[in-house]
Amino acid sequence: MANLHSPSTPLTVHLPADLVAELRLVAEDKGVSVDEVVREACLAYTEPRLWARDYKEWLREHPDQKPA
Repeated sequence: MANLHSPSTPLTVHLPADLVAELRLVAEDKGVSVDEVVREACLAYTEPRLWARDYKEWLREHPDQKPA
């Protein structure tokens, strides 16, 4: 899984102005930063892939515990 406590790294992305405005509104409504909104959106997109990768690794390490 992604370590949310690892140091942050700046990232410049180019998004449509309307999308940026919506992100700002969502952040304001939730009382969080735009960074937090984007982080949550990215996690929703990447977590299933990370879970699948980690599960495959776990199965390799525990071959006797494969599901039926």
